[in-house]
Amino acid sequence: MQLNKQQQAKIERFMADVEMRESVYAVLLDSFLKPSPDTRVETLAASRLAIDNLRDAWKEMERHKLKQNLGRPTISQPGI
Repeated sequence: MQLNKQQQAKIERFMADVEMRESVYAVLLDSFLKPSPDTRVETLAASRLAIDNLRDAWKEMERHKLKQNLGRPTISQPGI
C-alpha cells in the first residue's frame, strides 16, 4: 500500500502517542475477542483471521513509522 505524505505523517503521530496507540489496539482486539454464540468452525476461523489481520496491520503501521524515522537525518550536534 502506498501512502501519501499526509497519511504517513498521521500514522507517525498516531504511533508516537504510546497511550493512544495501545488504547486503540486494546479496544480493537477486545472487540474481535468477544465471545460469539455462533460456534461454527467457519465463524471461529473468520474470527481468528480478523485477529491475525489486525496484528499484521499494526506491524505494517509500525514499519511506516520506522521508515519515517529512518528517513530523517539525525543531528548529532544541534548547536551548530
